[in-house]
Amino acid sequence: MRSHRDDPREGIPFEDVDDVIGLADELERKHADRLPLADLYAVGEDLGVSAQAIDRARGELIRRREEAARAQAAKDERRRRRLTRVGMAAGALVAVVVLVGLVSTAGLRDLHAQVEAQRARVQSVIERRAAIGRLFEGQPDSTDKTAELVGAENRVRVETSRYQEAAAAYNAVAGQNRAWLGVRLRGLPSEVPLRVEGGE
Repeated sequence: MRSHRDDPREGIPFEDVDDVIGLADELERKHADRLPLADLYAVGEDLGVSAQAIDRARGELIRRREEAARAQAAKDERRRRRLTRVGMAAGALVAVVVLVGLVSTAGLRDLHAQVEAQRARVQSVIERRAAIGRLFEGQPDSTDKTAELVGAENRVRVETSRYQEAAAAYNAVAGQNRAWLGVRLRGLPSEVPLRVEGGE
């Protein structure tokens, strides 16, 4: 069966290159910490553990994790109901203050997580740019060299821009008067920098 790589007429728009490479890198990193089952069975065989026992253990681990997730969900639901009853009993004004604080906290936490994730992406593409620079250092100019170097610069520019957008969104929410509760409760920064060292 032929793949798209076998057909020179196949291709993608230039503006999609960075997104495709970035997504491929993200998917590769996501699966990098997974041990293939064949290797797991081999380890078990070395230790005298049968493949059947490993399969049973995997099933039990999955069952325990699902059970723990259900227990956590039930606990969260009980907590939510308790907070709702407290909020109603405390009166409309107190309920509004609590709800605004909870929403601000959750929103700030999510925004801060996005900022940190994007900061990691920027640092990753900066490191990749440096590695590509070292790879082609001292080599004569060529189409491949130019494409790799320009692609590396573009990835840094794109991820830096995305970081700046995430940081600006966080700072905008953290700077609002009603967000002080979320900042204090979660120990979140009142502001994050708009630049990543080494970025554009």
